Amino acid sequence: MNTGGPGTPHGFAPTVTIGSSIYVLGGGVSCSAPIASVASARVSRNGQQARPVAALPAARASGGGVVLDGRIHFLGGCAGNAAFADMNAFDFLSNQWETHPGMQTARYGFATAVLDGKIYAAGGGSIEGDGTLVDLPGNFEVFDPATGAWTTLPRVPTERIYAAGAAVDGKFYVIGGQNSLGTVFYDDVEIYDPKTGLWASGPS
Repeated sequence: MNTGGPGTPHGFAPTVTIGSSIYVLGGGVSCSAPIASVASARVSRNGQQARPVAALPAARASGGGVVLDGRIHFLGGCAGNAAFADMNAFDFLSNQWETHPGMQTARYGFATAVLDGKIYAAGGGSIEGDGTLVDLPGNFEVFDPATGAWTTLPRVPTERIYAAGAAVDGKFYVIGGQNSLGTVFYDDVEIYDPKTGLWASGPS
């Protein structure tokens, strides 16, 4: 794997794939020690390297990562005593990260996925001015590249951070996670249907 340097820690980092290439975006050992480097690897038999990706515009841990229209998107995350709402997309032609409209809510450790050409971001945590980690009250929003805007959606029924996000059969899934203190852990699944605008419980 091509990394930001020997022994570069990429914990708390989102991972995305493009074709046979895997990219690990930022991360670090915690919000207090984030990194900006992007690690890459190519899963192939011919030994070719993955196309390189420049370091993130800023060091971030626990952000969200998705691929939309062939571009890697990095959203939010945390660094020090702050959570962020911004979104950047990597252009392989210019080899640069471009700034895109940020989320309405600054967050880290949230669930995200692409569904029907739109980016969904759900839950996560935020950081108060004194550095206190707090759960977001199920904040849920979607980005439509056609309008270039984020729209608020019905809240996730259960507040949680570090949940997994997935898009399957036209629905958005939020899976597992924990509370911000790490004292409560979840094994349930909550499913959002964009056609009805409703949440439902899934198998746990």
